[in-house]
Formats: sequence, structure tokens, C-alpha cells
Amino acid sequence: MRDYVVEQYAANLSEDDFADVTASLRRVTVALASRGAEVFYLGGLFVPEDEVCFHVFRGASARVVRDASTKAGLAFQRVLEAVAEVGARGGDSE
Repeated sequence: MRDYVVEQYAANLSEDDFADVTASLRRVTVALASRGAEVFYLGGLFVPEDEVCFHVFRGASARVVRDASTKAGLAFQRVLEAVAEVGARGGDSE
């Protein structure tokens, strides 16, 4: 599986809206995975100053990530293959 980033322009999005979007993406990917789809939502990043969100997925293909995003009702601009380093790594804190 590969990592993908989904770019969402987010004019007028609030932090609460962002939380709702991420919850929806999680629900949809859990449901799809339970039916055998190879797609997992790893998390998101909201940059209010630039009115953009980036959602990180692990999936079998860009198509399955695009389908999951669409099923969650996400209006997005692009799905791009990416390299993600997600989660805390031991020994990196100062």
C-alpha cells in the first residue's frame, strides 16, 4: 500500500468543521475497510491561514482514496501519492 494526500481548499472552514470532516473520513474508511477495501485514514492537517486542509491516507491506489473521500462528501482538489511519517518516534523529543 502507498500513502496519499488529499488536498482540500477550505475557505470559511472552522476548527469544528474540520473535526467533522475528519470524523466522516474515519467513519467511511472504517466501513470500507470492513468490506475489504484497502484504505485507511491516517489524519489531517488544517492550515486556516492558507484556507487548505491536507488529509493523509494509506491505500491500495489513488482511486480507492478518491472514492473514500467522495463517499465522505469531501470536496477536494487533488489526490497525490506521498511519503508520510505519521506518529511519534522514540528519541526525537528534546
